[in-house]
Amino acid sequence: MERTSRALVAGAGASAGLAGAVATMARRRNGPTQPEHRTLGITVSGPAEQVHKVWASLGASTPIEVAPAPGDRGVEVRVQVPADRGRLGVTDMVDRVRGETPEQQAREHLRLLRSTVETGDVVTTEGQPSGRGPVAAKVTAAVSRRLRNWGVL
Repeated sequence: MERTSRALVAGAGASAGLAGAVATMARRRNGPTQPEHRTLGITVSGPAEQVHKVWASLGASTPIEVAPAPGDRGVEVRVQVPADRGRLGVTDMVDRVRGETPEQQAREHLRLLRSTVETGDVVTTEGQPSGRGPVAAKVTAAVSRRLRNWGVL
């Protein structure tokens, strides 16, 4: 009985998710016109001259807008990228997975810009331990095993 109710709840949740996705796709295709560009922005603690130099050194082709940030907290950097039109082609999906869409590239450039201006280097987690020790691995395996037995996984 309990397993049947769980299956019904899971099925209802999946149906609702699918219906929401279909409605979103229909809105994107038939809805009001979307803007041509989307603006992404961050606040960087550094002078505008240095921001422009670092942006040029990153090789980003998109121009940026730099304005003083409120409260004398550095500068605001804004970049405009083409708006996502809800394209569903195979090449568009591959670009998203690879991180090659214009928005993903602009976000990465903004992250590199902030890191370079504020710390003088690109901050990464490369070479650091993952934090998953033997205890965490055993707990994850036990939880996964139990969920499989319940029919959730």
